[in-house]
Amino acid sequence: MITLKKNNAITGLDLEAGSLAATEVRQNGAVEVMGAGVKPLPSGVISEGEVADPDALADALKEL
Repeated sequence: MITLKKNNAITGLDLEAGSLAATEVRQNGAVEVMGAGVKPLPSGVISEGEVADPDALADALKEL
């Protein structure tokens, strides 16, 4: 699960037609992975490289 606390972390998102992935990392001398997740996206959320269903994308982000 990705945390929402301020902890000098950086979260990266990877959005593809079939999935959404996120990784949260923090650097404090060494890089530490704080959390990561992958969520499949329903068909039609992304169409031709564009977000076609923002509500479904928002739901997937909340569940991630």
